[in-house]
Amino acid sequence: MKDHLTIFYSERKATDANPFSGKQLPGTLSATPELLADLTPLAEKYPESEWPFRSTNYKPRFRSITFLANSPIMRDLCAHNYLELNLDDAADLGIEDGDAIRITNPTGDVMEGEAMVRAGIARGTFGVAYGYGHIGYGAQDVMIEDGESRPGDPAIGAGVHLQTILDPTVEDPYPYVDPEAASPARSGGVYKIEKA
Repeated sequence: MKDHLTIFYSERKATDANPFSGKQLPGTLSATPELLADLTPLAEKYPESEWPFRSTNYKPRFRSITFLANSPIMRDLCAHNYLELNLDDAADLGIEDGDAIRITNPTGDVMEGEAMVRAGIARGTFGVAYGYGHIGYGAQDVMIEDGESRPGDPAIGAGVHLQTILDPTVEDPYPYVDPEAASPARSGGVYKIEKA
């Protein structure tokens, strides 16, 4: 069995400063509220009273890697994903399994899809399986040289892709980022849910 290295303290992280605020970063992981790039709490910019839902996501067994959208067999098993809601949240919103719903985030992105009402999704959260809603991978027509085109297959783009919130504290388009992982935030964020 190989040895595994676990770092509880990172000298590099501890000696860096947030490039937007200039604030020194801690050298350890910590539980913090969701923060924008300049360290403004997300809830301060977008209050929970207006944006009550958070997101979560996972890799489904039918699309454990994104390009399985190109596999007709995998598409036959599960042609599209769902916007998955907690049983109590769905009841409060008057949403039933199979309803068309719309989920929006404060930077204007809209996700529309079929609701799946189920246990296993935390209250105040919706879930999205990754590997669906492609705009590439052969889902759209592609223009090749001399006006020739390769037709896309809309089945590859079926379903919903989780929309990332843009960070309003950064001038250029910049996704909301998890400051601990320094990667686009794939869970959390703030959303509204309604029937489509």
